[in-house]
Amino acid sequence: MKYFIGGEIESEIYDRFREQRNKIIDVLKPLEGIKTQSINEVSFTVYILKKIKISPVTKYITKSKRLELEIPIEYNFFLGNTDIDNFELIKKEIIAVITKYENKKILDNSLEIIFSKIEELLQ
Repeated sequence: MKYFIGGEIESEIYDRFREQRNKIIDVLKPLEGIKTQSINEVSFTVYILKKIKISPVTKYITKSKRLELEIPIEYNFFLGNTDIDNFELIKKEIIAVITKYENKKILDNSLEIIFSKIEELLQ
């Protein structure tokens, strides 16, 4: 399975975000070996913006079997944290968004397989 973590991040904190994102990508490497019937790719988009507040959107694209999950993080909170705290924050928010996600189009246990593996890797 493919996975991606990207974001819309304020430029002054982008390098800090990128470092923590790369650590999380390394932790999630075992996902590459998972095959499911309904999901080929999971994409996380993190938003850390000063002035724009977003309501996270989650969607499943049936044709490509791609799951897209959005994660908003409050700018000042991220800015005030240490790198270790931000690493933990991003992990926590990924787990939170997958825990809340439901989709009636995915009938098999693909979500359960992927989400349980992500939780296992990030905890």
